[in-house]
Amino acid sequence: REKTGARITSQFKKSLKSAISEKDVEHAYWEMLRSYYPEDILDSRYNTDGVLETMFFKLLMEVKYDKCLLSRKDLCSILIQVLYYIKIFELNNESKPNLILVGDKDECFIIHSNHLFPYLDEDIDWSIAPSSAAEANPQLVLKLEKDNNIKPFIFSIAKSFNCNDV
Repeated sequence: REKTGARITSQFKKSLKSAISEKDVEHAYWEMLRSYYPEDILDSRYNTDGVLETMFFKLLMEVKYDKCLLSRKDLCSILIQVLYYIKIFELNNESKPNLILVGDKDECFIIHSNHLFPYLDEDIDWSIAPSSAAEANPQLVLKLEKDNNIKPFIFSIAKSFNCNDV
């Protein structure tokens, strides 16, 4: 598994290094996930960047090209978009993802979606496109920024990064 992880990590980093768009970054994350979970469902239902379903978890993926995930405001703005996607699952009576993977060219993190579930009851316009949700809900972004339960460990995708760690 260690050699396989090293091979996957090497290919993942190579793909990210050559990425010139968000779609390229998304492709790199899809390939990495497919390497670890070749038999499981990976699709882009509800126009997400990806949903991976295994018998143990359901992971929702949101990728960006060049956001600073170390910036609390950027991180929470992305999580608002993720929250809107989770709401779509809920509105469609589908089980909600229990894990969230947010990835970029330079960083990534995974959090449990339970941290976002309380926000599904917010009195906001849920008809807004997820990609515009943070812009339309600045107060909600601020609320997430102040939420001490949302403190993901940000992995830097640098020389010492290993996909197995994530």
